Amino acid sequence: MGVSPDVEPQVAAPDESGLIGWLAEHEAPCPSCGYSLRGLTTPACPECAAPLRLGVSVHDPRPIPWVVAIVSLAMGLGFDAVVALLMTAAYVRARILNLGLPPPFFFVIVAGFAGLAIAMAATVWVLYRQRYRWAGRPRRRQWCSAAAVFLGVGCVHAIWGAIVISVIS
Repeated sequence: MGVSPDVEPQVAAPDESGLIGWLAEHEAPCPSCGYSLRGLTTPACPECAAPLRLGVSVHDPRPIPWVVAIVSLAMGLGFDAVVALLMTAAYVRARILNLGLPPPFFFVIVAGFAGLAIAMAATVWVLYRQRYRWAGRPRRRQWCSAAAVFLGVGCVHAIWGAIVISVIS
């Protein structure tokens, strides 16, 4: 099969060939998803399809929005885990001392706090795995995401607290 005369062959732009040449010999993660780009043959990540270009950049030493999001989630995780553990310890103590069984909603509340702790931990893990993608976002979008995480954690806990209080009352 020959190439028709009106179709120009695809030639990599100078920065693309430099990128591909550099990645042939060096290990580098995709700035978007962290996938290893060594041996890349096209200027796009094979994992997430993010377009790539060779350049010189400075790592942003101010990851404050990301830290705000992580700390918000970690505080929710810590609170939920401590409450679930304290309630479980109270249940175990009551069973050892034969103080009777707690009301049925007790187990729902403990399971709710444990579920929230698991959800917070999973979200911290996802956010940690996406840290390169986060760092590649514009600063304003980082702050909007951090605010959404902060408010989301607060709202979820406020709603769960209202449910617990209404059940106990």
